[in-house]
Amino acid sequence: MRMRQCIEIWHDSTLRWNETSFGGLVETWLPCDSVWVPDIIAFNMLNRVDVLSAVRSTVSIRSDGRVSFSYPQIVTFMCGIHIADFPFDAQKCTLEIQFFYRNEIG
Repeated sequence: MRMRQCIEIWHDSTLRWNETSFGGLVETWLPCDSVWVPDIIAFNMLNRVDVLSAVRSTVSIRSDGRVSFSYPQIVTFMCGIHIADFPFDAQKCTLEIQFFYRNEIG
Protein backbone atom coordinates (compact mmCIF):
# COMPACT_ATOMS: atom_id res chain seq x y z
CA MET A 1 0.00 0.00 0.00
CA ARG A 2 1.18 3.55 -0.71
CA MET A 3 0.34 6.81 1.01
CA ARG A 4 1.07 10.10 -0.75
CA GLN A 5 0.19 12.73 1.84
CA CYS A 6 0.79 12.83 5.56
CA ILE A 7 -1.36 15.03 7.78
CA GLU A 8 -0.57 15.30 11.47
CA ILE A 9 -3.04 17.05 13.79
CA TRP A 10 -2.60 17.57 17.52
CA HIS A 11 -3.39 20.07 20.26
CA ASP A 12 -0.70 22.11 22.02
CA SER A 13 -2.04 24.14 24.93
CA THR A 14 1.07 26.34 24.93
CA LEU A 15 0.10 27.68 21.49
CA ARG A 16 -3.40 28.92 22.44
CA TRP A 17 -4.36 32.59 22.39
CA ASN A 18 -7.37 34.79 22.97
CA GLU A 19 -8.71 35.80 19.54
CA THR A 20 -10.10 39.12 20.77
CA SER A 21 -6.68 40.12 22.10
CA PHE A 22 -5.22 39.71 18.62
CA GLY A 23 -7.78 41.47 16.43
CA GLY A 24 -9.93 38.38 15.85
CA LEU A 25 -7.00 36.30 14.56
CA VAL A 26 -8.20 32.67 14.44
CA GLU A 27 -5.36 30.98 12.57
CA THR A 28 -1.73 31.61 11.70
CA TRP A 29 1.14 29.74 10.04
CA LEU A 30 4.68 29.28 11.30
CA PRO A 31 7.74 27.43 9.96
CA CYS A 32 7.61 23.81 11.12
CA ASP A 33 11.03 24.09 12.75
CA SER A 34 9.74 26.80 15.11
CA VAL A 35 7.24 24.56 16.93
CA TRP A 36 7.34 21.05 18.38
CA VAL A 37 6.29 18.41 15.84
CA PRO A 38 5.77 14.81 17.02
CA ASP A 39 7.99 12.09 15.63
CA ILE A 40 5.96 9.38 13.94
CA ILE A 41 7.29 5.92 13.12
CA ALA A 42 5.42 3.36 11.02
CA PHE A 43 6.65 -0.10 11.97
CA ASN A 44 5.40 -1.80 8.81
CA MET A 45 6.91 0.83 6.50
CA LEU A 46 9.06 -0.48 3.68
CA ASN A 47 10.17 2.79 2.10
CA ARG A 48 9.64 6.54 2.45
CA VAL A 49 10.41 9.28 -0.06
CA ASP A 50 10.11 12.88 1.11
CA VAL A 51 8.70 14.95 -1.71
CA LEU A 52 9.68 18.61 -1.77
CA SER A 53 11.90 18.17 1.28
CA ALA A 54 13.89 21.27 0.30
CA VAL A 55 10.76 23.43 0.47
CA ARG A 56 10.22 25.20 3.79
CA SER A 57 7.16 23.61 5.39
CA THR A 58 4.71 25.45 7.60
CA VAL A 59 2.29 24.39 10.32
CA SER A 60 -1.19 25.82 10.75
CA ILE A 61 -1.97 26.90 14.31
CA ARG A 62 -5.48 27.80 15.47
CA SER A 63 -6.33 29.91 18.49
CA ASP A 64 -7.58 26.85 20.42
CA GLY A 65 -4.12 25.23 20.14
CA ARG A 66 -4.96 22.90 17.25
CA VAL A 67 -1.84 22.35 15.16
CA SER A 68 -1.97 20.88 11.66
CA PHE A 69 1.10 19.81 9.70
CA SER A 70 0.64 18.50 6.17
CA TYR A 71 3.47 17.40 3.93
CA PRO A 72 3.84 15.34 0.77
CA GLN A 73 5.72 12.06 0.95
CA ILE A 74 5.38 8.68 -0.63
CA VAL A 75 5.33 5.88 1.92
CA THR A 76 5.14 2.20 1.03
CA PHE A 77 3.73 -0.12 3.68
CA MET A 78 3.97 -3.89 3.97
CA CYS A 79 0.59 -5.60 4.18
CA GLY A 80 -0.26 -9.27 4.21
CA ILE A 81 -2.71 -10.51 1.61
CA HIS A 82 -5.31 -13.22 2.01
CA ILE A 83 -6.51 -14.81 -1.21
CA ALA A 84 -8.47 -17.82 0.08
CA ASP A 85 -11.73 -16.30 -1.23
CA PHE A 86 -10.28 -15.06 -4.53
CA PRO A 87 -11.76 -13.46 -6.63
CA PHE A 88 -14.26 -12.43 -3.95
CA ASP A 89 -11.70 -11.54 -1.30
CA ALA A 90 -11.36 -8.22 0.51
CA GLN A 91 -8.02 -6.97 1.76
CA LYS A 92 -7.34 -5.05 4.95
CA CYS A 93 -4.07 -3.27 5.66
CA THR A 94 -3.38 -2.09 9.20
CA LEU A 95 -0.89 0.75 9.68
CA GLU A 96 1.28 0.19 12.74
CA ILE A 97 2.08 3.75 13.83
CA GLN A 98 3.84 4.87 17.01
CA PHE A 99 4.48 8.38 18.29
CA PHE A 100 7.76 9.15 20.03
CA TYR A 101 8.64 12.01 22.34
CA ARG A 102 12.13 13.44 22.56
CA ASN A 103 13.19 15.95 25.16
CA GLU A 104 15.69 18.23 23.43
CA ILE A 105 16.44 20.54 26.33
CA GLY A 106 20.05 21.55 26.78
